[in-house]
Amino acid sequence: MNVILGTGPLGMSVMRELAACGEPVTMVSLSGKAAVPSGVRVLKADFMNKDQTKAIMKQAKVVFQCAQPPYQKWEHMFLSFQDHIAAGAMDAGAKLVAAENVYMYGQAGGIMHEGLPYAAATRKGRVRAEMSRRLLQLHQEGKLQVA
Repeated sequence: MNVILGTGPLGMSVMRELAACGEPVTMVSLSGKAAVPSGVRVLKADFMNKDQTKAIMKQAKVVFQCAQPPYQKWEHMFLSFQDHIAAGAMDAGAKLVAAENVYMYGQAGGIMHEGLPYAAATRKGRVRAEMSRRLLQLHQEGKLQVA
């Protein structure tokens, strides 16, 4: 089963692609509500609650991490939020596809690519850099398959 965390624009785009391929899809959000085609389930979970997060991913084969806490709360919530998601994916033995952004690179001053050092000068950038480091470490240690 494919579990998409988040029902915003990115989560909905991933859902449409998977559904078009005939893949089973479950979407998860804090509200548990979204306008989706028939056959797509929408469930409710709070990703700040580790037990709820693990339970929602129990049957997952692939987890698409497209969710985020409110933008103004990234600094205080996002690390725990994503740690709970990673723990849930590991418990399920699922692969984790994490949506990233470029905040962690700071002012790159040229062509951006994933080999750049993390040089964030902002609080949100430092949070995103730490999130990426943690996922990469889990992947390198063989604990979680991450893309």
